[in-house]
This record gives sequence, structure tokens and C-alpha cells, in this order.
Amino acid sequence: MYNEDLLPVAAVLLGGILPIACAWCAGRRLIPPSFPHTIALAAGAVLLAQAIFLLLLAGWLSLWSLAALGLACLACFQRTPFERPRKAWLLFLPFFLFYLVHAMAPETQPDGYTYHLGLVAEWLRIGGLADRVGFYEMLPQGVEALFTMAFAIGGHPAAKLVHFAFTLAAAPLIVATARKLGFDGMPAAGLFLLSPVVGVCGTSAYNDVALAFFTLAAFYVLVDGRSAALAGLLAGFCYAVKLPGILIAPALVAWLLVACKWRAALTAAAAAAAVMAPWLARTWWMSGNPVAPLFNRWFPNSHFHLSSHEFLTGWLRTYDVPWQEQWWEVTLSGARTGGALGLAFLLAPVALLALRRREGRWLWLATAVAALPWMFNAGTRFLIPAAVFAALALAMTLPRPLAWTLVAVQAIAGLPPVQDYFGSPGWRLHGVPWRAALRWEHEQDYLRRTLPEYRRAEMLNRHVKPGERVLELVAAPWAYTHATLITPWQNSYAELVLDTLMGASETYAEPLYVQESKWEPVPLQSVRIRNALTAPPDWSIQEVELPGGVKPAGAVSTPNPWEIRLALDGNAATRWRTWQPRQEGMAVTMELSQPAVLSGIRFLCRQPGPMRIDILPAGGQWREIGEPEQRADEPRNLRPLALRFLREQGFRYVLTDTNGEGYGSLGQELRRHAPEWGLEELANVGSVCLLRVRDP
Repeated sequence: MYNEDLLPVAAVLLGGILPIACAWCAGRRLIPPSFPHTIALAAGAVLLAQAIFLLLLAGWLSLWSLAALGLACLACFQRTPFERPRKAWLLFLPFFLFYLVHAMAPETQPDGYTYHLGLVAEWLRIGGLADRVGFYEMLPQGVEALFTMAFAIGGHPAAKLVHFAFTLAAAPLIVATARKLGFDGMPAAGLFLLSPVVGVCGTSAYNDVALAFFTLAAFYVLVDGRSAALAGLLAGFCYAVKLPGILIAPALVAWLLVACKWRAALTAAAAAAAVMAPWLARTWWMSGNPVAPLFNRWFPNSHFHLSSHEFLTGWLRTYDVPWQEQWWEVTLSGARTGGALGLAFLLAPVALLALRRREGRWLWLATAVAALPWMFNAGTRFLIPAAVFAALALAMTLPRPLAWTLVAVQAIAGLPPVQDYFGSPGWRLHGVPWRAALRWEHEQDYLRRTLPEYRRAEMLNRHVKPGERVLELVAAPWAYTHATLITPWQNSYAELVLDTLMGASETYAEPLYVQESKWEPVPLQSVRIRNALTAPPDWSIQEVELPGGVKPAGAVSTPNPWEIRLALDGNAATRWRTWQPRQEGMAVTMELSQPAVLSGIRFLCRQPGPMRIDILPAGGQWREIGEPEQRADEPRNLRPLALRFLREQGFRYVLTDTNGEGYGSLGQELRRHAPEWGLEELANVGSVCLLRVRDP
């Protein structure tokens, strides 16, 4: 049958193959030919990703700069013999074809069509990194840098093929590592590749299997012992792949130090630092936190609210799964933790018998280090790097016939019809989308059929200009739209907008209280409002007013000094918040440029509660006035003021659901009273509507 969409298929394959070919050529030139080709691929990928990252930093990203970089890498090609593949690999051919079909189909997995490829699409559109600070923007994006070259040629499926290539490359690397340790690694490769979560993650534009590949590559070079610099380079890149990979380089250096290999440890540390430094420096420069978006208590900054991210990280530690059920979840069910490792890994404790051998202890130590991030994020994906070493330990422990039997059980249990029969609800591959992979089914038709959110992207593309900011109150596929979607929980300024809209809506609005304190007129330098309660919820102040039209020269708040301006902006819809429970020592201080005679202070807040007022007379000491008087304020229509703040923050559209779930209640309010807010409904897809912010 003649296929008029054959060219897109060729572009997908070219886009997916080119970054891998460039990486392999560069790596093969870089390292000795005695190293396996998979190590050459890993080393070259580090250099290629770092080079693309530098293009992004400089704002020089374009199809032409990527082409020049690709040609330079391909020019490094040198003929190197390949080892004849073992016939046993033919056993995995059906799964290879099954995975390939899914890898070539359009992206339909959540993180893939949101930030992994959404950021890549934006980079190519603007020619560099976005200048905003957000949860996903601050994560290291080494694999996404490689996706960029593929995406520029073949779009979303080409980027998926890059991750799929690292998934396939993990198999011969597992075999090579096992050979280095003195046993047959083919069963271990089978156990890993046939894991359901590896199948769905490795054929999507994610980075978890890539992290497993680079972690294993660093382990291989470390055990090989010939190049501490190469080991450090690969270990450092693990951080660039994914934030949890930040543990790999320190663990590798610690290994060398324990072995009293001081020079090798120093060399490895320097190589790892050279790879990690650009990513850490970029994040620190933009956010004030080198490991943003996490650890904001250690590195306080204006871009992330502490309470929001502590709530998120608290949930991620368990996914609301009791500890006694987590092992079952990550191995067999996967319904609540996002995928399952497979039946074989339920028997992973058997591999503890490998501890009798020195090499087995190495594997279990590597398993423990790679599994540490899972203690902070209970998602099954975060165990994929550890699963590589656990599979090797199992293959080392079990007799070869029994190991291959376990591989067969893993394969059968992971087949989609078998999982469908047992009703496995976890994250996994479904069906065989071969028509979409070959473009016999148009990409748009496939996405409309399999990804309901895709119609939201189409709606955005019809009404929003490229790069315009949209407040995303309901999920939409970033990678399929040219709009800039910003979700409230991802950064502080969007969360402030949400808080302001909710405070002004009928559904969420709390009554405002007037707090007022008076004293004998006296020349003052400062006035301080102190919290007098230690308990949840947080503490906030809407607006502060000084009598006689006196304007404070500035204000200082503890905590959250970055947002105290919201209590002085003349907008009663906005507020300063602590974003953490009330504690002693929290205060807001109004500072005057020169002493002024004041006789009182008045401020608005949402939560009634005990407060204290202190004054600092000119040339004197702080003096306590006492607790201010409190009364309920008259009802106000804060909607126009809230919309003014939305506009000031650069948002021109609001995408929201109106079905009552999540932010749906706010969406119902915005849609029902759109004219009063200053909004205009442009379009809708089912219960999801797009609202435009009217010009003032």
C-alpha cells in the first residue's frame, strides 16, 4: 500500500538515530577501543548533551547550530569491530518489536507530553532556555538536551526513540558488567528489559531508564578500574540526567576513598564536578538554590513556597500507600505507585545470597545507593536504576536454568493480554499502535482517540499566540501547544495568582477583618506587627495603612521577605503570607524614611487572631502597644482587583475545568461571573474552557 506519510516516518527514524549516532561517534573517538560500545555511547552522550546545554545557555539553539554540532560529532567516526551478537538475543525480538512500535507512536504519557518535551519544544521555539523559574525548569535536563536534536528533526516520537535507544543499550551493558564480575548476565538483561515499568518508561520521552543506563555505565568503568576520569564523567552526568542522580558521583568518590585510591578519587571528583557544575550554577544563578526545586528550607528563595513543596514532597514519600503494602505495589500491582517492576522482582530478597561473594556485595551496595531516592519518592520509576543491579544480583545467585525460567515467567506475566486478564491497573503499555507508528493513522486522529487532553492543546493553538502565558488550572499537554502553560504549584508567582483569585471568589472567599491600633501621637521610625499565636494555619496580611497618608519607605517581614510588597501595593485582593504555620518571631516591620508623627495603624487580614503592635520612637527603643482591636470588614467585590494582579503577572488566559474537581469550583466561579471578573470565554472542550483576560 502506498503510504503518503512515509516521509514523517523517515524523519522520526532519522531524528531518533542521529543523536545516538553522534554520541557514539564522539565517544568512540574519546575512549580506548577496548571499552564496550555501550560505554562509548554513554561517554559521547555526556559530551553531546553538555554541548547542547551550552548552546541553550548562550541562546544559540537552532536547527543550523544542531546540524553543525551533529556533523562535528559524525566526523569523529572511526571503524571499530563489533562483537557478534549472541543468538540468545533473538528470544527478545518480539518484545523489541513491541517496544519499537510504542516508541514510534506519538507521545501519550503524562510527563512526556508535559515538561520533558514541553520544555524542548519551547527551547526550539525561542532558541534557548526560558528565563522563568519553575519546578520543572530548574531540574537538570541532560537527556532533554539530547531530545532537542531528535525533536528538531522528527518531533515527539523521535525524542522517544532516543530514550528507547538507551533502554536497548542497557541490555548489552548489563551483559558486559556481568562478564566483568564473572557470570552470565543474559538472564539479568532479560529480567530488566521485560519489566512492565521499564517497558512503558523506556519507550516514552522520560529519563528514568537513561539514569539506570548511565549509573550502570559509571559502575562498569569503576569496576574496570582503568579510567577514574571516565567514571567520574559518567557519574557526574547522572545528576544531569535526573536530580536523584546527584548521589552517584559522591558514592563513586567515596568508593575510591575507602579503597585508598586517593589520586583516582581526586580525578573522578574533578571530572564529575566539571559535568555537574554548569547545571548547578545555572540553577543557583536563576533561583538562589543550587538544588532547586527541592531543599528550599536549606536555601530560602523567592521562587518556591516552602509549605507547598513540603506538602508535595511529604506526599511523594508514600503516595498514600502504607509501608507494608509498598513492596507489593512496586513489584506486582503498580496501581498507586505508577507501574510495577514485575513478578521476578518480588523474589529480589533471594538475591541477598549474593552477599557471600565480593562482587555480590558490590552489586548490593550499588543497589542501595541507586534505591535511596525511592525513600523520598515512592514512585516505582525511582527504583528502575536499582532494578538493574538487583537483576544482576538475582542472575548471580540463581542457577542458570532457574534464572532463565524466571525470565520466562517475567515475560509471560508482563504480556499485555495477561495483565489485562488479571486486571492489572498499573502504568504499563496497552495495545499495539502499529498504525500510528507507521503513520497509517494520522497523528492528530491517534491523539484525539487516545489522549483526551489533546483537544485542549488544539483549542489553545487556535486562540493563543506562541509564547503567551496561560494560567493552567487543568492539565493540558504542553508539548502539543505553542502557548506557555504555567501551573500554580510549580512556582511562587503563579501560586500567588491562584491564591488571589481564590480569595476574591465567592466560593473560597473568607471575610476580611480590620485590625486597628491607636496610641498617643509620637514621632516614629518604625511600626511592627508581631504574630502572637503558635499554631496552624499560616499568617497573612492583606493591606497595611498608616494614618495621614504616610507611606512606609519599605517593609521587612519574617519569614517570606520577598512578598511583603503585596501588603503595601494598594490592592486589597493580594496578601503577604508566611506560607507556613504561625510561629513565634514572625513579624512585619514598616520602616519610615524619616521620623513621622503617627497615632495608629490599620491593616486587613483574612484570619482573625491575636497579634501585637510595637512602635519604635525616633531615637528610642521598641515599645509594645498591645493587641489591636478587631472587627469584620464590610463585604467587598475584589474580583477586578484580583484580575488586575493576574494581568500584572503576565497572564493573558486562564485554562480551567468547571466540573467541580480540583480547581473546578474556582473554574465555575470564573466562568459564571466572567464579565464581573473582566474575563471573556473564548472556547471550551467539554467542561474545560479557555478564558481571555480583557484589556484594562
